[in-house]
Amino acid sequence: MNMTAIEGTVVSVHQLTPTGFAEVTVQDQQGQYHRAAGGDLMILRNGDKIVLIAREEIKRNRPQIRIVRWWTKERCPFQDIEEARKNIEFLTEMEIPPAIAQRIFDGYLHETRNVILDNPYRIAVEGIVKRVGVKTIDDYIAPKFQIAANDRRRLKAEILTTLRMARGLYGIPVYENGEETYGNPGGGHVYVDFSQVAGLCAESMDLDRKTLANELRKMALEPRNPLSTKPLIAIEKDEEGRDRYIYLHALHTAEKGLAHHTRRILSGRTEDLSLLDIVTPGLQLSTEQESAVRMALREPFSIITGGPGVGKTTIIKSLTSTLSNAYIDFALCAPTGVAARRMTRATDQPASTIHRLLKVDPIQGAFSHNRSNPLGERVVICDESSMIDIALMFSLFDAIATGARVVLVGDADQLPPVGPGAPFRDLVAWGKIPTARLLEVRRQELSDSLIIKGSRDILAQRMPTFCATPPEGDLYVCPYVREEAALQRIIELVTDRIPKTFGIPPSNIQVLCPHRRMMRTRKKGDDESTSTKLLASENINLVLQEKLTGKPPEGQKLNVGDRVIQTRNNYDLDVMNGEIGYVKEAHVKEHTPRTPRGGASMVIRKVSYLVEFDEGKRVLYDDKDAEQLELAYALSIHKSQGSEFAATIVIAYHSGNFFSRNMLYTAITRGKRIVTMVSPKGARSLGLILKTSETKRASRLIWRLENETLTDSDSLSQLNLDDLSEGE
Repeated sequence: MNMTAIEGTVVSVHQLTPTGFAEVTVQDQQGQYHRAAGGDLMILRNGDKIVLIAREEIKRNRPQIRIVRWWTKERCPFQDIEEARKNIEFLTEMEIPPAIAQRIFDGYLHETRNVILDNPYRIAVEGIVKRVGVKTIDDYIAPKFQIAANDRRRLKAEILTTLRMARGLYGIPVYENGEETYGNPGGGHVYVDFSQVAGLCAESMDLDRKTLANELRKMALEPRNPLSTKPLIAIEKDEEGRDRYIYLHALHTAEKGLAHHTRRILSGRTEDLSLLDIVTPGLQLSTEQESAVRMALREPFSIITGGPGVGKTTIIKSLTSTLSNAYIDFALCAPTGVAARRMTRATDQPASTIHRLLKVDPIQGAFSHNRSNPLGERVVICDESSMIDIALMFSLFDAIATGARVVLVGDADQLPPVGPGAPFRDLVAWGKIPTARLLEVRRQELSDSLIIKGSRDILAQRMPTFCATPPEGDLYVCPYVREEAALQRIIELVTDRIPKTFGIPPSNIQVLCPHRRMMRTRKKGDDESTSTKLLASENINLVLQEKLTGKPPEGQKLNVGDRVIQTRNNYDLDVMNGEIGYVKEAHVKEHTPRTPRGGASMVIRKVSYLVEFDEGKRVLYDDKDAEQLELAYALSIHKSQGSEFAATIVIAYHSGNFFSRNMLYTAITRGKRIVTMVSPKGARSLGLILKTSETKRASRLIWRLENETLTDSDSLSQLNLDDLSEGE
């Protein structure tokens, strides 16, 4: 690969798009001009900034490069530009794809070369660089150093990759060896069984069980990275004394700590408030609702669970009114911004996300509220609790003061959280926490709803009853034979049929998909359940955007009027993960830098967006923050949890063990007025979904609640924000 390194001053930028591609003319220290060409690597000095540029790709038959990163001279991590050059040139010589090289360089900066020379698998082990794992290192780096497949450095990375895959949403593959099966289908597991690690690592690396066990024990003693004293993993033995349960250390801490805090809160001495006069402003509580309110006022720890329309929000409103009337301070929270804002609207009381309630300390990289600095409220009420993973649930309970009261509200039949574990479901299943199970449908408009009846049929593995002809009823099915036809039907439903038939505009219609991106294609012998990327939310979003607001101008990804979703918590902008809004304005700023005599002029364009969220909140996104926005005409079912929509279109096809009846239940209960299922023709695909149970997540939370004792003097380290899950 041809490469040059030039130190000089940027004198003109001939082409620059919002994604960062450019052609640049540079004047070096000898006064000579240079034009960026394919294969060039340039390190440029521009005024008081140091700009690093690496060649990305050839686009439209023209060499284009990306400005990777810049610092002011005072903050540049390199002693001099020669140090920067050595690290960038090293990555280029390794022939690592530019996008991957950029992430590695951003993670390790001036240590990049030393880290790779010492042990390239550190990149996968330490987790500093996102989306660079064992396979990437196997493909691009390890062959250049002739690292063997069974090298200990690679083994450590392979073990950690297995554990991280297990905790993720999609889980790890299932392998068969004779009659023994390794692996749990699905994801979200808190621990991995030793036999599973053996099946995925030992056999593929030609290692025996003893060697693997020794390596695991070493990893349980080694720190994760030079900046942390916490070990990489934790190992627990089974009843026969064999190494059995393998945890990532953070998840081990969370599971043990959650069990401890659950018992601590449950046994706390709290004032019995059940004799207070229950305040029900404008509400008429049923017998089971009033019983639930009094339980929550009496018990130190209580759970309220039930499906849609049974009055969970009414109970929260009655609780907050009663507590306010008695001048008892309380906190309302939820795992997402959408759910928190809905609590605020329902109760006329301020509610926040759990992250905001616990207050992020950016310097420590952890929550400010913890066992050393607990929350001051006497009562904490949390809605949509089924969405909380084990790490976030532990962090919340860790901040509950001794003697405070906790009320968890949610639907235990919904999908488990995107992150690892299913603590709300486990706490309900444990059976030792006072729990109110609401069954009576209280919303008058839902008393005859086929959505409600259908949701209960789904949980009972019965085929829902669909309406024959609109506009009568609220639950419909649209069968399809080919995916192309299904996509066209979805477009018609959003843009024409639902708006005309029910008077619901496209802005209030939400498409829900089982997958965000789906790359599988049909194979011989597969049934109609296998799907391609046509029906994934990423593709449907682009199609609906073009139909509803048009194709964005070159250099923009969004149009005015586009529905968008925030994909991560942004505390600077006060926008939380999962909040949905609409683009109200798109601003393009243009700048023409000076060029040398005879040089071609160039306009630099930067795009910003003004987005309006619920309750009129407007947020201005610059081009960098806008990377956290995605189109939201179609969402994955997991991403839709905690939200409600006037009309939903649910794409329902059987997809192995991934699409379960709990997922279908969650999807159709997102719709308030109309739900339309788009499903393969015939009953087979829906029938397979109804028979598919949610994969049980590997967790020992209930076992710990029953068998483990832990005192406050025992070591329970606080989790860092990096240990918490976010997004899909």
